[in-house]
Amino acid sequence: LEKTTYYFSTLDHFEESLELLLKFTSSFTSSEDAVNHEKRIIEQEINMYQDDPDYRVYLGCLQSLYPNTILGQDIAGSVDSIEEITVKDLKDNFDCFYRPANCHLVLVGDFDVENIYTLVNEKQSKFTPPERIVEKEKHPIESDIQKLDSLQMEIFISKLAIGFKSVPFTDNRMRENILVQLLFNLLFGWTSPYYQNWYAEGKIDESVSIEYEVSNRYSFVVMTMDTAEPIRMSSLIRQVMTSADKKRLLTEEALDLQKKALYGEFLRSLDNIQNLGSQYLAYFENDKTYFDFGQELMSITSKELKDFLNHYLSNMEITDFVVFPK
Repeated sequence: LEKTTYYFSTLDHFEESLELLLKFTSSFTSSEDAVNHEKRIIEQEINMYQDDPDYRVYLGCLQSLYPNTILGQDIAGSVDSIEEITVKDLKDNFDCFYRPANCHLVLVGDFDVENIYTLVNEKQSKFTPPERIVEKEKHPIESDIQKLDSLQMEIFISKLAIGFKSVPFTDNRMRENILVQLLFNLLFGWTSPYYQNWYAEGKIDESVSIEYEVSNRYSFVVMTMDTAEPIRMSSLIRQVMTSADKKRLLTEEALDLQKKALYGEFLRSLDNIQNLGSQYLAYFENDKTYFDFGQELMSITSKELKDFLNHYLSNMEITDFVVFPK
C-alpha cells in the first residue's frame, strides 16, 4: 500500500547484482506485448486468491474495517482494472514515483562500504528527475466501519476474522507497534488463560493468528482462526476486550514474560539477513531504527500499557467477517 520493495540475495557478484537493481529501478522500458503477457499472469493470481478462504476472510475483514478505501481493496486490483492498464500508464507511474528522493537503499552483508557508496552515487548521478512531482498522501485513512459481513465457500470449518481499529496513542510508530503487540499477546496469545481455556474446550486450534499493522495513516489488528463456533468466539473475544480482568492479565510479571519473548524474537531476527533489511526499512522514516527496537521494548512499563489499553478501548471499533461452509 505505502511502498514497493525490491530485494536480492547473492553469494557472489554482489556489485553486479546491485548495479542491476539500480538499473531497473532507475529507468523504465517495456512494450505492449510484455505488458499484456504480465496481465494474464496477474489475472491468474487474482483468480487464484479468490479460491483461497484464508485470503478471503482477511481481505473481507479489511473491507469491513475500511470500506470504500484503498485499504479495503485487493492490492493486485481486479481483472477489469488490470485490463485498462497501458504502457503509458506504467511509464507515467514510474516517472512520478521512482526517483531517488522516494527511495531507500538498505544493504546487509560483508562488503566495502566506501566502494559501494561510490558505486551508488555514480549510478544515481546519471538519473534525470522528471518535472512532475507527486506528494505522498499523509492524511489518515478513515471510513465508517461495517460491523458484520460473511460469505460461503467450499470449506470444512468456518473461518472467523475479527478486526480492530483505533487511533494513535503516540507519535512513535515503533513504540505504538510494540504496545499493540504486547496488549494482544497478553490478552489472546498462546500463554493467555483465555487462549488456553478455549483451546482445551475445542473452541479454537493452532490456526489462531494475530496480524498487526501500525502506520502513520492507519492502525489495525486482525485476528483470524478456524472455529466451529464463529459467532460464539466473536462474542467471547469482544467480552475479553471490554471486560477482562486487566489487573490479573496486565501484571508486571506477565508483561515481563511477553517483553522477554518479543526481545528473543528481535535477537533472532538480527541473524536473518533478509528479514533484517525489511525490518530496517519498516522503521526507516522514524527517528529511531530497527536496532533501537530492543531498547524501546524493554522500556515499556505496565502503567504505560494500561494507559494504552484505556486509550485503545475508548477509541476502538470492531468488525467481524466469517467464511461459512456451504
